[in-house]
Amino acid sequence: MIKSCIRLSIIAALLLIFNLPVNSYAANKIRIFDSDSGPYLIYPATENITLKGKDFLEFRWQRAGGVKLDHYEFKLYKGYEAIASNLIFKQKFPRDVYPISIPAKLFENNQIYTWSLRQAFMNGDKSGRSFSSFKIIEK
Repeated sequence: MIKSCIRLSIIAALLLIFNLPVNSYAANKIRIFDSDSGPYLIYPATENITLKGKDFLEFRWQRAGGVKLDHYEFKLYKGYEAIASNLIFKQKFPRDVYPISIPAKLFENNQIYTWSLRQAFMNGDKSGRSFSSFKIIEK
C-alpha cells in the first residue's frame, strides 16, 4: 500500500513537472499529447487568399512532436458550414506529408471555404477536429 502511494506520488510529480494532463495518464499511461484537442491550424486561417499564378494552395498547421501519429484526416468544405452537403474534398494523408497541397482548380473566386484537420494516432485514438475558414479573393 505504501509503495503504491509513493509510486502514484512520483507519477503525479512527473505529470506536473512535464505539464502533462493527468487524465491522459489515467486513460492510457503516460502520453505526451492530449488526443481530445485538435491540431493548431496556421494557414489559411481567416485570411483572404490570392491564388493568381498558383497551381496549389498549401495548408499548414503546428505539428505535435513526440506523439505516435499514424495519419491526418483533411476535409475541405465550400462555405462556413462543415456539413456533408458542403464537402468538396477529403483525404487521409500519411503523417510525414506536410504541408498538404490542394489543387487550385478546386477553388472559385469570391467563395468562402472551411477546412478541418484531425490527427489519427497509432493506438486508434483520434484528436478533435480543428476548423478554419478563408476566402478566395483572386484566382
